[in-house]
Amino acid sequence: MRVCLAAVLLAACSSSLGPDSGVPVRDAGARGTSCSGPRCGDCAGGQCGSSGGSSGGDGGAAAPDGGAADGGDGGGGDAGSADDAGRDAGGATCSQPPCVDSVGGVLTPEGLAVDPVGNVLVANADEEDIVSIAPGGAISPFAGSGVQGWLDGPAATAEFDGPCALALDDAGNLYVADRDGSRIRRIAPGGDTTTVAGNGDAGWADGTGGPDGTARFSAPRAVAVDASGNLYVADAQNNRIRKIAPDGSTTTLAGNGVAGWADGPGDVAEFQLPSGIAVDAAGNVYVGDSRNNRIREIGPDGTTTTLAGNGDAGWIDGSGAVVELSQPQGLAIDGAGNVFVADLENGVVREVAPDGTTTTLAGTFREPEDVALDARGDVYVADTGNGAVDVIRR
Repeated sequence: MRVCLAAVLLAACSSSLGPDSGVPVRDAGARGTSCSGPRCGDCAGGQCGSSGGSSGGDGGAAAPDGGAADGGDGGGGDAGSADDAGRDAGGATCSQPPCVDSVGGVLTPEGLAVDPVGNVLVANADEEDIVSIAPGGAISPFAGSGVQGWLDGPAATAEFDGPCALALDDAGNLYVADRDGSRIRRIAPGGDTTTVAGNGDAGWADGTGGPDGTARFSAPRAVAVDASGNLYVADAQNNRIRKIAPDGSTTTLAGNGVAGWADGPGDVAEFQLPSGIAVDAAGNVYVGDSRNNRIREIGPDGTTTTLAGNGDAGWIDGSGAVVELSQPQGLAIDGAGNVFVADLENGVVREVAPDGTTTTLAGTFREPEDVALDARGDVYVADTGNGAVDVIRR
């Protein structure tokens, strides 16, 4: 399978390959430079070719009010010969080698979600807002006035306080982990922003939802949603994994609050600054247990096990006790149960199979904080240290 790395936002380009993996790497010392190797724009536009300009599609970013913002036009590239080395967006094979492309920039991308038509939603944490990137690369506001604070209401006037993670449900509602506000927010398809749970008083308490409810969080760092509308939250400073029912009522799924590492029943399990979360179709929850350098798996009953990572901070692929990660952050999971990991300190994206076998998919980024999948299975990366959102075309 060909892996093609294209930058959706400001990116440094390199034609080098990743360590022992045949995947492209980012030049961590450069920002916004032009590509020196074969360009990835053809791949990003659904074309195959080893030369030529980048190909972009017309696209409108889905605005919260249902309207569409203007998209950007890209230049066309010549198609190259096809073989078994890879495939384009339509499934055709092509011979283009791994490559990196540069397109544009956002200040502090920390959280990502991709909607069904390919718009990439970005939690722009330091700017206190959410932006949308159309398939053609056009960037438009999605929600947030840019004022730090807490205010529900229309998208344009809503206020956030450190929005750092996103999750989309099947109805088009976007959920936001509002880290510094210790709240979980929801942006409806029409743009109306509400508080699902968290009263803003940092701490730990299960209870009722809504802005005046009794539930409390402390620096929630990640959020995921299942098919039934339940939310799962990596409640980082409480060292717990929380579950929010559709009515906003909040319980603790796993974690006793002690900063440590212990597998077992939910009320025995220990985490240390959990910073990433994903849920599969069976209701199993996966956690990027950042300070423990592990990926954890939690069953629907709260039983917690370790899927990957031996606890040592490092970068070793493999299976079982040999695997090392370094501060895993955001997670995404595909239909086959493969977990994709933003491996922060290693500056790479890892892939963890259902049996725990871990490989490096692509790198090197600068402090990647989140990953998200589109409908095709391509992996988007919040390359926070480079002020970039990249896409790994698979």
